[in-house]
Amino acid sequence: MWDALQRTIGLKSDYKDYYLNLYSDTNPGWQKCQEALKVLIDKCQTENIKLVIVLIPELHQPDENYAFGKIHKLISHIGRSNHVPVIDLLPEFKGVVPRSLWVSPGDQHPNAKAHAIMANGIYNHIVQPIIPQKTHSGNKQ
Repeated sequence: MWDALQRTIGLKSDYKDYYLNLYSDTNPGWQKCQEALKVLIDKCQTENIKLVIVLIPELHQPDENYAFGKIHKLISHIGRSNHVPVIDLLPEFKGVVPRSLWVSPGDQHPNAKAHAIMANGIYNHIVQPIIPQKTHSGNKQ
């Protein structure tokens, strides 16, 4: 509650500014994150390990007013420019009431429903495409 009050009266930046600042080009943490991601990508490529980046949206407002599209684009660019597939789960949450995804009204971490949506989205992008599809006659294609 104290944290929320501080943000409301302007003593602390709101969650949007906080997250956007985490990915600022001048933030040393973001610079180190990019370096670490590149090390991970290089190691996976060297060891022939399949790597996939999964973008999990921030759950305050995962809809057409989503505030963090820029961050998704930054990370997607890193993955794709290094030939790493990127799965953005934001579209999976279209039409879902944000509060129904939270652990509690004061805690916007994902609850079981949100985790199920994420799991289904990952399944649909990774597993479903490699499962042989049956035709209506029951024969595999």
